[in-house]
Amino acid sequence: MDACDGGDGTPRPGSVPSSRRSSAARCSRAWASLAELVRTGVPLVEALRITGPTVSGVFGGSLRTELENAANSIERGSTLADALTDHVWFDAECRRLISIGENAGELSEVLQRLADRAHRAATRAVDRLASMLEPAVILVLATLIGVVVMGAVLPIIKLQEIIA
Repeated sequence: MDACDGGDGTPRPGSVPSSRRSSAARCSRAWASLAELVRTGVPLVEALRITGPTVSGVFGGSLRTELENAANSIERGSTLADALTDHVWFDAECRRLISIGENAGELSEVLQRLADRAHRAATRAVDRLASMLEPAVILVLATLIGVVVMGAVLPIIKLQEIIA
C-alpha cells in the first residue's frame, strides 16, 4: 500500500480508481512543498498554511481543508501525525512515518520520502491506466479505419454492379 493512497489500498482487480490516482498526485505535491518549507526553516503551522492553497484540482479543496485543520490542531498543541485525521488523504502508515520523523527530528526528510513514494504511486497508476486504454484505443481506431475503407469500397462495388 502506498502512503496517502486513500482507502484501504485494495482496489478492484484490474482497476485504477481515479480518486486514488489524483490523491497520490496531490499528496506528492503537498508533501514536497511541505518538506521544502520545513527544510528551509519555516514553522510547521505556517508551512501547512502556505501549502494548503497550492493544492489544486476538483478534490483539492478537501486536502486544502485538511491541511488548514491540521495547522489549527497543531496550534492547539497536537503533533502533525495526530493532526492529520482524514483517512482518505492520510493512511495509518503515512501518519506513523510522520510520527517517527517528528520524534527523530527529521520531519523534512520523511515528508520528502512520502512525496517521492506518492509520486511513484501516481506514476504507476497512470502507467497502468495507459496500458489498459491502449487496446481500447486500437480497437476504436481499427473500427474507424474499417468504416472509412467500407465507405470507399462500397460505392466502387455498387458502380461495378451497375455497369455489369
